[in-house]
Amino acid sequence: MSHDGWGSSWSNVDTPVRPARAQLHRPAPSIPESVRRRHRRAIWGLVGGVLAIFMAVAGLLAYGAWRAQGALLEAQKLLPGLEAQLRTDPEGADEQLATLQAHTRTARSATAGPLWSVAGHLPFFGDDLVALRTISETVDRLALDVLPRMASAVQAVTPATLAPVDGRIDLAPIQDVKADVVAADYAVGSSIEALSRVNRAGLIAPLAQAANSLQTQLVQARGTTATAVRAVELIPGLLGVDGPRSWLLLAQNVAEPRPGGGHIGTVVEITADNGAIEFGETIDGMEVGPFDLPIYQQESEIFGRPLGALLANATLTPDFPRSATLATQMWGQAQGSEMQGAVALDPVVLQSIVEVTGPVTFDFDASEVLGVPTPVESITLTGSNTASFLLSEVYSRFARPRVQDEVFAQAARAVFERLMDGNVDASRLVDVFIDAAAEGRVMVWSAVPQEQALIEGTIISGQWRGSAYATVGSTELSPVVGVFVNTFYATKLGYYLDKQIEVTDVETRADGSQTFTVNVSLTNTLDPAAVSSLPSYVLGGSPAEGTIGVNVYFSSPTGGAIRSVHDSTGGEISVAQNPYNDMIVAASYAYIQPGETVSASFEVASGRNQPGPILVRQTPLARS
Repeated sequence: MSHDGWGSSWSNVDTPVRPARAQLHRPAPSIPESVRRRHRRAIWGLVGGVLAIFMAVAGLLAYGAWRAQGALLEAQKLLPGLEAQLRTDPEGADEQLATLQAHTRTARSATAGPLWSVAGHLPFFGDDLVALRTISETVDRLALDVLPRMASAVQAVTPATLAPVDGRIDLAPIQDVKADVVAADYAVGSSIEALSRVNRAGLIAPLAQAANSLQTQLVQARGTTATAVRAVELIPGLLGVDGPRSWLLLAQNVAEPRPGGGHIGTVVEITADNGAIEFGETIDGMEVGPFDLPIYQQESEIFGRPLGALLANATLTPDFPRSATLATQMWGQAQGSEMQGAVALDPVVLQSIVEVTGPVTFDFDASEVLGVPTPVESITLTGSNTASFLLSEVYSRFARPRVQDEVFAQAARAVFERLMDGNVDASRLVDVFIDAAAEGRVMVWSAVPQEQALIEGTIISGQWRGSAYATVGSTELSPVVGVFVNTFYATKLGYYLDKQIEVTDVETRADGSQTFTVNVSLTNTLDPAAVSSLPSYVLGGSPAEGTIGVNVYFSSPTGGAIRSVHDSTGGEISVAQNPYNDMIVAASYAYIQPGETVSASFEVASGRNQPGPILVRQTPLARS
């Protein structure tokens, strides 16, 4: 075959013919036995070297794990006692803290280095090594960073350093420890995140238990550090570190209960300036209004238009941020002055404060209120009579409502002036305010958005919501139910109202929701024989002497439902149900005669993914 232009060589090349497969086979050359033995020794030597390296690595990892485990066990023994000592005697904890740090440093160094980084990718036990390393790093960070920072904060900011002296709270110690407290909280939060990334599924049981236990302890610690951060960021601003701040003190009279606590009988203007607190104008809550402030349709359907009409009725809603917003708006319209926040409290709180300060005596002069000269009366409040005097005795001792409100205002002023003078047990005082806040008797709202954002979610916020985290730092949502009462006659018989609330029949469903029953009992503790001795102002418009007329509002958890309501005999009660935000609110009423108890049981379902402990938000009364 030839092709023009390609040359004759194209056609002259012989095409080779592929030989048969048998022709391609060539016998393998013979390998001497001595060479084969050398090859086998080399291979076995390589295998033996690899095994030796593996055994050495395994030994190093095992030794490091053994050292880390021993050090962590010793650290675990020290932590509970050390945490308690840091709260009570931080200066005496130095030696124990140093010992703890030595153990945690050993655990961290024993699990550190490139070898442990690579070992985490090994099959079978890699997850265990990662978990042990993470636990060691976390505990070491806790010992070397978090505990010392919190210890220095505790040493600098004690109840004693925060106690008022000559009418002023020194804010400098709080500002000095702010950086340490914020850093400690960040470290705890980072540690929780690191531990949460550890996959427990493949761990050996002791490591899984250790990881779970440590994470639980860190979540509890986060409750402390997060609260401390809020305190150091909030308190200086609230007390006027950057300039004078104007506040409304809303004195709630729980002898006339409202869903948010009590009828606002007295309103006091307070000024805070760099830790110094001064009392200003005092006005009866009934005298601030009437207004026609716009309120939400849902509020109007549940609580009625009076919510936006008088400052005294601002607590018709159990949502304190809403109450405070309405109250400050009304005050601004009536007085022409802008308030930067509001604080609410009741006579039960005042009594608890007087238990700490000791008896408070003040001279009461009603001349200015009545416009005529009146004798000056000496009034002494004690740790046992303050609440009963302000909620009951004042009505028999002083006939006119304006005089009664002035007594309350002067009593509150006298207690706080005694408190601000100093020389009080500050630790007990802190406990008083914590307990009062937990009961809903002390609530705070700030008109400054950044401050209010820090207040939200705490026990002092007074927010009305259907779900919440049971503790700061918790990762499980809890369902929240509300039980609120409102006396609908102009009486002061709420002083005799008592309530009991019990949650039973709790079941958790697969979607994380819960079903349960809330049993509510209301008792009129007034002795029928004592009715005739009560002033007419106390009995007011009661339909029968001594009978308490009360509205009861029950709110479901977020996304939940009120499935049914039954009375004490098991009979079903028909109640009106209205939506409010993401909750359902059932409203009913009762007439409770002296000595009588009425009861109802609410069968409730929560929304999904609310597996935490059930929380109850309720109206604080004089007796419960």
